[in-house]
Formats: sequence, structure tokens, C-alpha cells
Amino acid sequence: MRAITVDILQSTDQGFAAGKIADALQQFASEQPVPIEPMHASLYALALARIDFFTLALELLLNAEASDPTLIKQVANDTDAFDEESLAA
Repeated sequence: MRAITVDILQSTDQGFAAGKIADALQQFASEQPVPIEPMHASLYALALARIDFFTLALELLLNAEASDPTLIKQVANDTDAFDEESLAA
């Protein structure tokens, strides 16, 4: 999963990457075979419904960024351009 996280982070910003990773995690979890025993299947379905995939994805992103700071994209502050224009005037 780390390789997927790094690949997505290198091509998109963190917010969009978290959504894509959350979707991938949810798809992976839903594709797993359901337990055969009815009680286990019921517990599995309940657990799957309670998982916050976005939070899991965000944790993956934060851990990937912590282990490799080059993955952090520098987001330009919208006021930077305005400040430079006002200083030039």
C-alpha cells in the first residue's frame, strides 16, 4: 500500500490523494471473501460498515510523508502573489 500511496502523492495533492487512497482501500476491503460462518459474516459486514476509510488513508499519507519529506508538496499561499504585486507598486 505504501507504493500506491507514494505514487498517488507524487502525482496529486494531499486532499485528492487521500480520497483516491480511501476509495482503493474500500474497494480492496469489499473484494475480500466474506466469512462462511453466518456469525463471522455478520460481524465482518458490521465492521466493514464502521471503518472510516478516509481516516485510514490520511494516516497512510501522513506516515508516507513523515518517512520521505520530499513527498510533501509546497502549496503556494494565495496571498503571496498579491503581496508581491502590492510591493512592486
